Amino acid sequence: CRVQDKFYSKTIRFYDINYQLAQKSTVTPNDLLGVPLLLSSHESVRNELAGWFGDTYDKIEVAATFNLILNAANMVKNGVGAALCYDFVNLSDALEFVPLSPKLETGTVLAWKKDQTCSPAADQFLDFLKNAI
Repeated sequence: CRVQDKFYSKTIRFYDINYQLAQKSTVTPNDLLGVPLLLSSHESVRNELAGWFGDTYDKIEVAATFNLILNAANMVKNGVGAALCYDFVNLSDALEFVPLSPKLETGTVLAWKKDQTCSPAADQFLDFLKNAI
């Protein structure tokens, strides 16, 4: 994870904001103004988020970027901010995933070799993905 130039100490403010967001049925771009955000380090994802935020994108506060969701989850748990990410069902019982409004959908592709023999762990992962779709 790459933390931006600003330093964010752990304070009750972050817990209060994350708690307030977790109580909502959906989160809008305006709900996230003033909230320290954790965004993907991938430019394509940030471009999609910029489209979702619209005119408010220049006003958001990016606390850190991440390329591994587990890093973002730990930062959320430690009060750094709120992460914008996919809803991973089994990531953590301590985290609450709230849908975005308007809904933001993106395409994802998973490819593997046809008739490839997979390890038991890979087979289990593929079964999980097939059932989740």
